[in-house]
Amino acid sequence: TVAQTAVQLYDSNLQGITMLQGGRVGINESNPSHILDIEGDVEIVNSNLRTALYVKQTVAQTAVQLYDSNLQGITMLQGGRVGINESNPSHILDIEGDVEIVNSNLRTALYVKQTVAQTAVQLYDSNLQGITMLQGGRVGINESNPSHILDIEGDVEIVNSNLRTALYVKQ
Repeated sequence: TVAQTAVQLYDSNLQGITMLQGGRVGINESNPSHILDIEGDVEIVNSNLRTALYVKQTVAQTAVQLYDSNLQGITMLQGGRVGINESNPSHILDIEGDVEIVNSNLRTALYVKQTVAQTAVQLYDSNLQGITMLQGGRVGINESNPSHILDIEGDVEIVNSNLRTALYVKQ
């Protein structure tokens, strides 16, 4: 059966609200394909101490997608996994692209608290070369499983332009 228009409210420019039989509503959209289709900008202003926008997803599908014409944006899956420029996030937060953290406060800019016995931080390039920090503070440079406080795999260069000791080892 063809969906028929049940209600149509519009101005002289034919901009307005359309409601089809079956309950689909279009705002500036004469043939809505979803429960609510909006053509144009949406602004939500909330002066209350409550949630401004609440989305409850009850089936195993994407809960929220916000994206631009290049399909770059934010995806939130059921279960809370969020992707930024990543449409299918496999972690709590998946970011595809550059990240900049600017901190003008007198506090820590990035805080990572690891509460289970796993790797706390891994920063690496496309060759899997980088920095690993394990729970307990052991750090590896080009070493994914450091066995000492600082474990370095590869050459180390220390350049000292001061009149002080460049490297001091206390036994």
